[in-house]
Amino acid sequence: MFNKLRDTDVEAFDSYLKGKMKEDELNAFKLRLANDASFRDSYLLYKMIIDKVKADAEVTATLKQRLFKVSKRSQRYTWLKWLTGTAAILVISFFAIKVTQHKQADYSKYMFDEPGLTVQMSAGTENKWASFNNAFAQKDYQECLELLKKIGSNDNALYHTGVCNEFLKQNEKAAISYQELNTSNNTLLRNKANYRNAILLLNSGDKSKAIKVLNEISVDTTSPYKPEAMKVLEAINGKK
Repeated sequence: MFNKLRDTDVEAFDSYLKGKMKEDELNAFKLRLANDASFRDSYLLYKMIIDKVKADAEVTATLKQRLFKVSKRSQRYTWLKWLTGTAAILVISFFAIKVTQHKQADYSKYMFDEPGLTVQMSAGTENKWASFNNAFAQKDYQECLELLKKIGSNDNALYHTGVCNEFLKQNEKAAISYQELNTSNNTLLRNKANYRNAILLLNSGDKSKAIKVLNEISVDTTSPYKPEAMKVLEAINGKK
């Protein structure tokens, strides 16, 4: 696993563990932890080993002193024993991580389906949106993103860019698009983006921010997602 780690991943792990990340970097890191299983496993295993090394610093120093005092055969035996024990710890910890991840709450079931663009667009972009809807129906979300770039900058394109990135598991990019719609004059898209962003935040482990957004939605009598937001808040509080 560690042979496949990139230097940038290790730097990110260290920055996160040392609390040196900026808020946008921290949010992106947490989103990736929640949605990239390989990245998450690498981080958890990396953190476990770092913690183990720190905790056993004195024991390791003592072990080194003793190794110099024993015969070569004893050295080999002791070293092999230490490696075997360490390997056992890693295997047990890996499966413990998997069990913990399995038990972690998944709020994806509260996310609503997205049918694609359902409104008539102007003649200038009608054909492009028709191509987008066709690609979206085929679940070719990468092609959708390319078509959205050709459509240009508007709230509909921004929202569907977020949706396509979300479906491609590029949740950091999706969250950016959703958050940009906070100031949109399009009430429907703003409400949809806020709700989808709240679910992404929950699944990334940023429960406090997610709850804040869901609370805002739950008291907004004009939001069509008020009932859903209330259901998610109940689930978070253990009422369901």
